[in-house]
Amino acid sequence: MILITGARGYLGLRLYKHLNKRNYRILGSSKSNNFKNFINLDLINNIDLNKSLTKIESIVHFGSLNYKKCEEDKNKALKIISEGTKKLLENAIKHNVKKFIYISTAQVYGSNLFGRVSENTKLSPINNYGLAHKIEEDNFFNNFSNNNTRIVILRLS
Repeated sequence: MILITGARGYLGLRLYKHLNKRNYRILGSSKSNNFKNFINLDLINNIDLNKSLTKIESIVHFGSLNYKKCEEDKNKALKIISEGTKKLLENAIKHNVKKFIYISTAQVYGSNLFGRVSENTKLSPINNYGLAHKIEEDNFFNNFSNNNTRIVILRLS
């Protein structure tokens, strides 16, 4: 089963509908659940994340604040990342989730986002949104690189 966090957001909902049409076994999550196969999952306040991950094989993690909200409240954006995403990944590893796909942003490159850009291009975010995602990516590399859960980071533009 695939868990899609942030499945009521713009991209998360589209992926949810796409996979649902193709008969994948999926579970969507958001802070409010008014769709079939949705669970209420608030990454900051959900104390019983364990039950949500018992049958999950892969996670596609869209769950973060959007650009506007990150710019309005940097502390909240960083709290969701430092606490929420970290807790989700720790529990995914504990439950032997095979793949954790983190949806990041090309804004982690900041003003380096021109010409040829690759995974080796220096990260230099210039706004809270890019900074929040960069901090999370650094967290993955520094704290979660040695486990059985494969972590994939996609930087969307």
